[in-house]
Amino acid sequence: MINISFNFNEKTHQVTNITIVELKDVSDYDVQVCENKLLFSNKALDKLGVVPGDRIVINYWMGDKSKAFPIISKADVFDNGEDGTKLTKGGAISFKGQQRITLLKFGSYFTLDEFVDKNGNVKDNVFKLSPVIEDDTVTEEEVVKEEELSIDEMNQSELEDELAEMLEENEEDILPF
Repeated sequence: MINISFNFNEKTHQVTNITIVELKDVSDYDVQVCENKLLFSNKALDKLGVVPGDRIVINYWMGDKSKAFPIISKADVFDNGEDGTKLTKGGAISFKGQQRITLLKFGSYFTLDEFVDKNGNVKDNVFKLSPVIEDDTVTEEEVVKEEELSIDEMNQSELEDELAEMLEENEEDILPF
């Protein structure tokens, strides 16, 4: 399966900024980082023991080698259950901005693995988000560069539209000098 996204200019009927992404087989991962959300497989939802309306929290744990990694759980496992993001009926949570950029540094597709703390204890209902393929990771610089490109393309497209409109309206030269 593939995911196609694009920008469509209603004035000129032009399609720009086309992105085609081949989606992984759902059985290969438990969690996918999407545009503005985290999408969970049914297997992941069962492991976490969550239903729509429950809150999910992602934290970062400092491992033995002084390298942090993401962990995930129901909000009430970490605190009083008020923090986190509500799970939708579609099996997703809203996930935008800096939190998305931070998680993308670890990967785009994850499996839920048993979480073992520094003392070797397995923590119930807490899971490590292990990247499926590290080559798919997106850096913050790539996200910013992609956004800048789309803004530049949009500005260029708007200028071209205005010029075309001006030329169509007047066959004569419209410059004041």
